[in-house]
Amino acid sequence: MNSDIEKLFDTTNTYVFLAGAGISIPPPSNIPSARDIMQYIIKNTVMEDEVEKVLKIKELR
Repeated sequence: MNSDIEKLFDTTNTYVFLAGAGISIPPPSNIPSARDIMQYIIKNTVMEDEVEKVLKIKELR
């Protein structure tokens, strides 16, 4: 896989993304919601033909 996400993160490490109250979606910060971040990560790391199945997993709400 050759994507922007590989440029941002060393694939030999593990990462945890925490987002909660206080994260600012509206301008001027324009930070994406936790759901948007989750969908972006899934779409950029899961095989294309599996994306919809993964996004439908109830526990990923």
